Amino acid sequence: MGNSASAVLNRWSFLVDGVARERKVTSALRTDNTGIVLAMALAALGIARLNGAVAASYVSEGLLLPLLTAYSPVAANPIYAVMLPDRQRLPKVRVCVDHFAAWMGEASRP
Repeated sequence: MGNSASAVLNRWSFLVDGVARERKVTSALRTDNTGIVLAMALAALGIARLNGAVAASYVSEGLLLPLLTAYSPVAANPIYAVMLPDRQRLPKVRVCVDHFAAWMGEASRP
């Protein structure tokens, strides 16, 4: 399934015999929403590229199956918290950002 918002997300990276390779993915199904990509994958509508933190519980439940893991690069996919400057001083915002950073870090570990 492709990403309609960012063309760079439609280029999937693979490691083949230690050499980095990239493959442009095309699909009849396209969205810019991770939740919709997840729903389409769960409905068996195609192959999806999902963040490990998003897919982990579905993989452990047997609802999703990891593919091409032998060819997956180890590179991290950064995730950013964007907020207004005066909002970052609010304790509840900082606690929420810290919580999600810790959760994403734990979920992305093998």
